[in-house]
Amino acid sequence: MSSNTQGSYRPIDSKREEFRKYLERAGVMDALTKVLVMLYEEADKPQDAMEFVIKNLCADRPEMAELENLRSNVEALQLKVQALEEQKARLKQRLAVYEPVDQDEEEEEEEEDGGGDDEGEEGDVGRTSEQIPPAQVQPEA
Repeated sequence: MSSNTQGSYRPIDSKREEFRKYLERAGVMDALTKVLVMLYEEADKPQDAMEFVIKNLCADRPEMAELENLRSNVEALQLKVQALEEQKARLKQRLAVYEPVDQDEEEEEEEEDGGGDDEGEEGDVGRTSEQIPPAQVQPEA
C-alpha cells in the first residue's frame, strides 16, 4: 500500500515541478519575487497589498506605459473637442449677426447637424464669417 501511495503522488509532484519550471522560464517567478520584495521593503505598508502588487507587477510592462500615454492623449483630445465646440458656438453667434437665419432654416440646420455630428464643417474652422459663403436657400414648393 505504501508503494501505491508514493506512486499516486509522483505524477502530481512532476506536474508541479513542470509548472514551476514553466513559470521560471516565462519570468513570472522573478517578477513576483521582485514585487514581493518591493512590498517587504516598503516603509509604509499600503492598506491594500493586492492593489500594490497588481500596480507594481504591471508597471514594467510596455503595454501599461502605452495605455497611460493613450489615456492622457484621450483626455487632451476631449479638452480640444470641447474648446472647438465652444469656438463653433461663438462663431455661429457672430455669423448670426451678419447673416440672420430664419426659424425654418435653423431647424433644418439642427436636423442636419444630427446632435453634434459636424461632418461637413471641418473646412470652415478658422475662416471668418466674411469668408464663409451664405447658405443656399431653395424655395419650398
